[in-house]
Amino acid sequence: MKHPRRLAIAHFHLRPGGVTRVIGHALAALSRSGVKVVVLAGPSEHRDIPADACVREVEGLGYAEDLAGSAPAAEGLAERLKEAAREALGGLPDLWHFHNHSLGKSAAVPLAIERLAAEGQRLLLQIHDFPEDGRSANYRSLLEHVGERRAALLGRRLYPQAAHIHYATLNTRDLAFLRAAGVAAERLHFLPNPIALRDEARESRPAVLAPKTGLYIYPARAIRRKNIGEFLLWAAVGKKTDRYAVTLAPTSAADLAIYARWRAFARELDLPVEFEAGHDGTVSFPQLLARATAVVTTSVAEGFGLAFLEPWLAGRPLLGRDLPEMTGDFKNEGLDLSGLYARLLVPLDWVGADALRARIEESWPALLAAYGRAPRRGDVEKAYAAACEGERVDFGRLDEGLQETVIRRLKTGRKTLAALSPARLAPEREQAAVVTKNRQLTRQLFNLDQYGQRLAEIYGHVLESEPAAADPMDPETLLDLFLAPDRFCLLRT
Repeated sequence: MKHPRRLAIAHFHLRPGGVTRVIGHALAALSRSGVKVVVLAGPSEHRDIPADACVREVEGLGYAEDLAGSAPAAEGLAERLKEAAREALGGLPDLWHFHNHSLGKSAAVPLAIERLAAEGQRLLLQIHDFPEDGRSANYRSLLEHVGERRAALLGRRLYPQAAHIHYATLNTRDLAFLRAAGVAAERLHFLPNPIALRDEARESRPAVLAPKTGLYIYPARAIRRKNIGEFLLWAAVGKKTDRYAVTLAPTSAADLAIYARWRAFARELDLPVEFEAGHDGTVSFPQLLARATAVVTTSVAEGFGLAFLEPWLAGRPLLGRDLPEMTGDFKNEGLDLSGLYARLLVPLDWVGADALRARIEESWPALLAAYGRAPRRGDVEKAYAAACEGERVDFGRLDEGLQETVIRRLKTGRKTLAALSPARLAPEREQAAVVTKNRQLTRQLFNLDQYGQRLAEIYGHVLESEPAAADPMDPETLLDLFLAPDRFCLLRT
């Protein structure tokens, strides 16, 4: 099997967070392979990238606040990418590995990729998040500025199809969705993220779940889909001695406004929550996890979810919300995720059935309209039924206003806690055996050596593919799958 001699890895930025950590892990996995690698990115920090990595900042590669002006820059961006790669590698790369090109943060990037593909450049497009999956503003901008208001054209440009263009997904759900939309199986690759923490052995220590003072850490950027309201619910119903911390603030204006609302709400109710814990960089990410009694996730949607695996390497139990579409891959490998709940049910009459249905009736057509679609008969009832279970509703399916109503109700007295299901968010049983088992499995299944081998195999498949046209995928099928009404969540509008 062929191996690249020169490789370019490209992403919009290298800010601290999930994709940047994945790139850093990839560099570590490839460090002994003999491959010459350059990382191309827009202006950003490099905290999660090895200090000796070859990094080049490329003008026009970063996020664009307004996509209107970025499409004409595509040709220039393609040339600057090639120029930066040549300067760093001594020639054009044998393979380009792009992360999240289709997210909708730039019109220039997918159009520049289209140009590279037309030249016969071999490409691996690794998708972490889809604009079709609850990112309606992103999709709307792409439709106008990349697809010229035509969904079929957007599909061809956002997901170009040719023998020398391959795709990698982080989970088997996304793999199945792309396959159903028409991407050839031989050009689709399952590439779960590697999991590694620096100084893991030194930072980790045995976990005890219920000390007198508990510290529950949510290692996430507090964007809307991370469901911060549910984490504040944890703080509202926890023991008086417990403390809670979320690690990173969002960066977009829309998410920052909601984030400010939650911070003000936490102050108003005097909830024991620290925001942006460890943001100043004085405490490393492994050190931060090592201080926790347990790690919590309340996210309602993930592309992969490092938070489902990283806690085990830090010797910490994982608690909170399960996402079966993501965690099914992990459970099939034997991980014990019994500390997670599939739903957090609260009495429907606390928010009002009519109020919930009205929110869905307002938000569902607006969401579909952003994708150029209209609701079908019965959609609202399907979405409403998916949110409810008998006379209860899943807290994660509520919007911020309804979540605030529930949290205020819970703060009125301890008797209200009996109405929650599960009644105990943090299990009281000892988790040491679960942590030990999951730590061993995570090391075994998601280590850097395994990741390096997967990367090498995928790169080999891409390099052996001779440039040739292929049938386009069907973007409407992809939208059908992501926009199924039973998947609808108010926090994703």
